[in-house]
This record gives sequence, structure tokens and C-alpha cells, in this order.
Amino acid sequence: MREMSTEAEQQLLHNSRNGNTEEVRKLLGSLERKEVVANINCKGRSKSNLGWTPLHLACYFGHRQVVQDLLKAGAEVNVLNDMGDTPLHRAAFTGRKIHLFLAKAIIFKPGFCHFLRMQLTPKPGIKRCHSVSKSKLSKLNIR
Repeated sequence: MREMSTEAEQQLLHNSRNGNTEEVRKLLGSLERKEVVANINCKGRSKSNLGWTPLHLACYFGHRQVVQDLLKAGAEVNVLNDMGDTPLHRAAFTGRKIHLFLAKAIIFKPGFCHFLRMQLTPKPGIKRCHSVSKSKLSKLNIR
């Protein structure tokens, strides 16, 4: 029997926000086995996650393993929240050290904007990424 997508999506949003890695993995496994029907790129409807996907939430709150699991399961890296931010923008906005890991994980995920990948791909020496427009991402140095 398949679970209603709204409930599974709310669980995915909640567990991604709170960094509940095992719960996220269980939900992603259920999705893969088609035991539940849900959109991995669903957008929250509550005050605490309005317009944010599970990947936005995991990136913003710095839940590295949840981000990896969502990306592996096919989460969309270019999806915009209601403020026009991608998950990478949310990761960079926080200023946590984890945002560099997230940037690297996301930019090499298939589907990431090729122009931004070219701007962020490590080159000999240091490259400052001036072309990325949002928050602290525009000041990100990659060696």
C-alpha cells in the first residue's frame, strides 16, 4: 500500500531540516522501492519551510550527510525557493564552513548550471567567483 505523498513529503522536509539522516535514508529508500509516492523536490508549506525543498533545508542547516543522500537520490540542484535562491545560495548564506563542501558536491552534480560550474571549478592558483550573484557565494575562494 502506498503512503499519501503529502505525508511523506512533510516527513522528508522535517527530517531534512533537522538533520535526521537515518529517517531521510528510510524515506528515500521507500521512494526508490516505490512504497511511497512523493516528490523529492517538494516545497514546504509551513511557516518554518515555506517554499523550500528538502535540499534547501539541509544545505541551510548544514546537514552534510543529508545533502549527500538527497543529491544521490536525484534532488534537483537548480530548483529555486520562493525567494529565488538555489540550495547552494542557502548553504553559502549561512557562512558555516560546511558550505564549501556543499558547493563542491552540488556543482559536480549533473544538471548544475554549466556556467557556474566553469566559474567555480578549481584552477591553478586561486579563482575568485565574481559572477555568482547571491550572498556570500560571490566571495567564495576556491584553491
